[in-house]
Amino acid sequence: MSHYSLEELIARWKREELSVEQVIGQLLLLLRAHEERIKELARAAGEAAREVGVVRNNGT
Repeated sequence: MSHYSLEELIARWKREELSVEQVIGQLLLLLRAHEERIKELARAAGEAAREVGVVRNNGT
């Protein structure tokens, strides 16, 4: 299921093009997408921190 950007969602809500249920569903989809991005960034940050730690440990 596709979702609108937050800006598009707000604009459609203001124009009364979406029902309350549709807005809630879209917000949940946006929230899930943000959660996935945050987890991905945290994973990448952890990997980068481990790589830096390995370089520092081997270089000292």
